[in-house]
Amino acid sequence: MFRQRNLNMLMHDIRQSHQQ
Repeated sequence: MFRQRNLNMLMHDIRQSHQQ
């Protein structure tokens, strides 16, 4: 559960970084 949440946050961060 905790690891999955971390992965989701990381994916979101990467997507936002890519958009910029």
